[in-house]
Amino acid sequence: MSDLSILDSSVPRYAALLIDMQPYFLGAFGSEVRERLFSAQMKIFRLCAEESIPVVVLEVKSGWCDKGGTVACLQREIDPVPLHLVLTKSTNDGFSNHSLDEQLQMWNTTDLLVMGIYAFACVRDTCSTGLAKGYRIHTARDCIADPFVCATSFDWYELNSTLYQNSSQLIECAKKSLEHPTLESRVEQ
Repeated sequence: MSDLSILDSSVPRYAALLIDMQPYFLGAFGSEVRERLFSAQMKIFRLCAEESIPVVVLEVKSGWCDKGGTVACLQREIDPVPLHLVLTKSTNDGFSNHSLDEQLQMWNTTDLLVMGIYAFACVRDTCSTGLAKGYRIHTARDCIADPFVCATSFDWYELNSTLYQNSSQLIECAKKSLEHPTLESRVEQ
């Protein structure tokens, strides 16, 4: 389990997680949902490139069935991010690959910008473990999706993370927190 207590928790150290944005899984979503996700996620990756926020791409790979890599339009936005890597997972929870937590710790990550599909399986399971490990979770309604949408679809995220109405709000808040560190962190610099 991560020990994030040694870090100044008032100053976020972001990393972005992209979960299961592979063609095999995207087939369950209509073109309108896919385009909404791609557009929002691309904005987040541009922020990551501008602000040197690391990105971890989580993909399902299993010995008997290759699900393909992350869709090309997203991969093109990820490639310019200075720190990015792809990790595989064999369960819903991205933290089942222990390299994820190890890498986030190496980057001194405190806050996760979460994007992906199957919001009520893979994304939620990864977020739930991230919370248990001490990470703060941030996402937006246009950055995650599930094929089984209902009126209470985002309740878990409203209770357990910072859920923004859209990716533009998430980006605005992230930029503000990066531009205006606390007095304590300015003194340390």
